[in-house]
Amino acid sequence: MNAKSSLSLESRVTLLARPGFAGTAARASLLGGLLLLLFVLVASVGFALSGSSGVLAAMFAALVCLVSGLLAMVAAEIARQFHQRLASVLLAMGIRTSLPMAVLVAVYVRGGAIVDAGMAFYLLVFYLAVLAIETYLDVTLLRLAGGSEVGA
Repeated sequence: MNAKSSLSLESRVTLLARPGFAGTAARASLLGGLLLLLFVLVASVGFALSGSSGVLAAMFAALVCLVSGLLAMVAAEIARQFHQRLASVLLAMGIRTSLPMAVLVAVYVRGGAIVDAGMAFYLLVFYLAVLAIETYLDVTLLRLAGGSEVGA
């Protein structure tokens, strides 16, 4: 690996650690891209199991988890701007958890083809993926910031 490609990779990773909403936008783009890749895999399984209803259930679950993940990122960044570390974590966790669960309850009360296609399972897959991706991004952010985010 030459120095030029090493520098470009380093500059791309450093973009994730930028303070404020520039870094949040980079992390959100990465989250969206990774969820899109996962969606292609999950939608294929959904189509094989339930046809178009399975694809629709997977798409709806991916969208709900993407929106909750993005809202959690933005809320955490706003709280971080005010140096409220605990509030940042609790707010992000609350949004990331409550929105998919509320949607799941609403969809199951209403019923329909996406419930029959197993939307709860797709929601669980995407929820765990968003949780893992955001945890990795937060740990990377702390490591690149040199631990200055921890403790203050």
